Amino acid sequence: MSELNMENQNPQIKNWIFSFIFAFILPVIAYGILKGFRVSDTVSLGVATAFPVLLTLGTGIKKRKINPIGLVAICGFLISIVAVYLTHGNDLAFKLWHPILTGTIGIVFLFSSAINRPIMGVLLKNKHVISVSTDRNESEDLPDEKREMDRFLMSFTLFMGAIFALHALATIMLAFLVGTTSFVLLSKGIDILAILLLIVGIYFINKKFSEDESDTKA
Repeated sequence: MSELNMENQNPQIKNWIFSFIFAFILPVIAYGILKGFRVSDTVSLGVATAFPVLLTLGTGIKKRKINPIGLVAICGFLISIVAVYLTHGNDLAFKLWHPILTGTIGIVFLFSSAINRPIMGVLLKNKHVISVSTDRNESEDLPDEKREMDRFLMSFTLFMGAIFALHALATIMLAFLVGTTSFVLLSKGIDILAILLLIVGIYFINKKFSEDESDTKA
């Protein structure tokens, strides 16, 4: 059984590694090469920020399906190209389209928590997930399992919303404070830090609720 699990995990790990290299490493390399050929900051930054979009397109074509967030990312990149053209080469649009996207996602997550409709309950909806109550008062009459899932989805949504929002805020501030070359390097650092925080946070949230569930059953 363990060998079978390893075989199933290997392709996924390879995909993660490929995605990481394509989205974080290659953009920096491409930017450095283009700058070495004295290509303008705007063109170099445009090429660098296009890599995640190309990854989304490639994955979508391969699976014959593009997720909504990927579609919004593609639209954001195209809008940034138009904005750069209309502003006669101002590369700020290339710097801001990504954090505007993540910031919007963060706001949606936080707003859904504020109205007691955590969006993770919708995104993770399947036969293993219990639908979240729309009424706080009704939650007191729900079974313990449903209330526990409600708490889990709320914590999950709040945490992800906060990370997305903080990522956007840090990247936007960076765009206005540093030059293009520094932005390319430092913004990738912010992206990687946000991903690590998401992974660690999700792990501990899952662990906490798994322990609570075990204690309740005991």
